[in-house]
Amino acid sequence: MYKNHLEAYAKVKRMSSSPREIEAEALTEANRKLQSCLDDWNASERPKALKEALLFNQKLWTLFQTALAARDNPLPKDLRLNLLKLGKFIDSRIFQIIANPSPEKLEAIMDINMRLAEALRKKVVSGK
Repeated sequence: MYKNHLEAYAKVKRMSSSPREIEAEALTEANRKLQSCLDDWNASERPKALKEALLFNQKLWTLFQTALAARDNPLPKDLRLNLLKLGKFIDSRIFQIIANPSPEKLEAIMDINMRLAEALRKKVVSGK
């Protein structure tokens, strides 16, 4: 029963959140998953958890890249191009981690996710 209340709350929160808030929360969730892998780097479950965390990040950034590449995207062209370059870096880093996992490689993705989430939240608060 408790789980259903949490799910209901999460659904209402998603329905009442702005797109930027949803994006910021998705980036934060991506970082939670990566941080969990860092915290338990030597655990036997880490390979599976890392694969899931990387897949989550890859899907999230693919969604961002698709939206950024759309002709009707309202963001300034320079900002879109810079964000697309970040997406390309994230993709490359994910493949590097899959090929040769190391905690240091995760930190770069986490830093980008965190900074972007912070920027999105600032835009929500300032109303811009």
